[in-house]
Amino acid sequence: MPLGIRLSPLNGAQGLVEEDAHELYPALVSALADLDLVYLHLVATGGDELNARIRGLWPNALIVNDPEAIDPASATERLLDWGADLVALGRAFLANPDLPLRLRVGAPLNEADMSTAFGGDHRGYTDYPTLALHPAAA
Repeated sequence: MPLGIRLSPLNGAQGLVEEDAHELYPALVSALADLDLVYLHLVATGGDELNARIRGLWPNALIVNDPEAIDPASATERLLDWGADLVALGRAFLANPDLPLRLRVGAPLNEADMSTAFGGDHRGYTDYPTLALHPAAA
């Protein structure tokens, strides 16, 4: 049995148009809830109303991935706003290979360059700068 599933309502990736997302995703989530999956990983692109409706239908752990949630304050806001159990910080980790250290010391974050994501080479994956701190701070 699968542990969980990731859904991206109204993502628009590759020009996808979902005209029935507000009907489709609640029906899908209701059906998935019967499978007793451990988690739903929701890419929060559906808007507050749809995200809240999905949360209301999902009985187990909800992981929210919001591209705007890139720091502890915005992640906490998502936890509270949408009743999430966890927040995924995918873009923040992509652009900041040392994200835990940056958050711990209050350092500024690199912004993810999504034009290099999924491009087929190393750019945007291995070339973001890390902090140059004294070894004792790491």
